[in-house]
Amino acid sequence: INAESWGIPVDKMSKRSREESEQVSVKRTKNGLPEGEDPEYPVRVYADGVYDLFHIGHMQQLEQCKKLFKYTHLVVGVSSDYDTHRLKGRTVMNEVERANSVRHCRWVDEVIPNAPWCLTPEFLKEHNIAYVAHDAIPYTAPGQEDIYQWIKDAGQFLETQRTHGISTTDLILRIVRDYDDFVRRNLARGVKREDMNVSYVKAQTLKVEANVSKFKEQVGKRVDKVKAEVKGTVDKITDKIQSLDEEPVGKSFDDSVNKFRDNIRVKFDDLKEHLKDWEDKSTELIGKFTEKYERGVHKVEQFLRQRFVRSPVDMSPDRDFLPVAANIATDSSSNGLERS
Repeated sequence: INAESWGIPVDKMSKRSREESEQVSVKRTKNGLPEGEDPEYPVRVYADGVYDLFHIGHMQQLEQCKKLFKYTHLVVGVSSDYDTHRLKGRTVMNEVERANSVRHCRWVDEVIPNAPWCLTPEFLKEHNIAYVAHDAIPYTAPGQEDIYQWIKDAGQFLETQRTHGISTTDLILRIVRDYDDFVRRNLARGVKREDMNVSYVKAQTLKVEANVSKFKEQVGKRVDKVKAEVKGTVDKITDKIQSLDEEPVGKSFDDSVNKFRDNIRVKFDDLKEHLKDWEDKSTELIGKFTEKYERGVHKVEQFLRQRFVRSPVDMSPDRDFLPVAANIATDSSSNGLERS
């Protein structure tokens, strides 16, 4: 496959044109490999990989490759969809997207699309590769315990370090772990469920769950608001009581103030007790409502699934069965589900 068939302009595959690249001198040191001290003779270092969901871990690995020598010409091979899907697994990005992502990395001088999964001496010679850079973990392939072993034995392998905590697998696991949240977010943004390969039942269930969460948040905000208002009132009463502790002007006045202060303190204690009782009951009420609503959501899902199995042809968002499901969810309460 040539570069044009990948949708990658030839003149943009490398910061150095193919003609110039082929003319890079093969000036060698005593051990037969370049030094990388002369800008006229940069060391051609090769790195390869899948580079799916191109991320900071990839970038830092390529940066290490570029800085292995003072003057380095970094060549990066990107594996094809055919080889990757067959030998490693399905990718999120296709081969053209992956190659273009690598090409735009500042550390990369040249990209080789459809790079071989297992390197050969002929490939290194064809592309004038002096060293191959990769992490030292053995990479297996059919019939091979480590596809880089022969390069290591030849002294042409340079080790780079992986970035801990970030990999394509990690990113995919994050998405899978929070799948419902991402689907719910996209539904709220107007993305069609069909575009996400989400069933009608799943989409409606997530919408109901979103409404429940929104309701709980609104109730929580109102509770916090009332608590803040009551606290403000209590603080004012407390300040008033403290102001009455000043030196009295007479015994009669002192007795009156003490009596007034004691009455306020009693009422203040009663107010605090009522506030605590009200808060406890409010929390209990919200919990019971949420539990009841979640049971209703489960009933809605069961109802939709049963209807879907009975009559898949009639399973349409335009059918008027959601009000019935709403009544099931709320046990015929007045707070029915909104049709969306």
